Amino acid sequence: MALVALQSSLEEPLIPEPIVGGKGWVVERTGRFLLQKTPGTLRSISCTHTGSAYLRLWDGTTFDHQNLDVMRPMFHLAPCVLGCWLLDMGFNKGLICEVIGVMSPFATIVWVAKR
Repeated sequence: MALVALQSSLEEPLIPEPIVGGKGWVVERTGRFLLQKTPGTLRSISCTHTGSAYLRLWDGTTFDHQNLDVMRPMFHLAPCVLGCWLLDMGFNKGLICEVIGVMSPFATIVWVAKR
């Protein structure tokens, strides 16, 4: 999967817009990833391997822990546990995935972009 660096601490996976259904992305490594730059709905998170890392999802397009006006916490697994979460949760700015730790979990994140 090709990645485009947005800034030193945030990467953007190239995720094509599907013809039908939601977008999906598999968490396979640690880092911070901008998954969506526009509003949408977070549908589900399915964790099939726990690892030892934390998984956080944020509503935002710029990553800044010091300024929560630019991002809002949406979901936090600390540490990741096996399971599936059906959320149907809206985000207004964008979707950032943050995976912090030594060993990344394997999880699939599904969302729908506002059309």
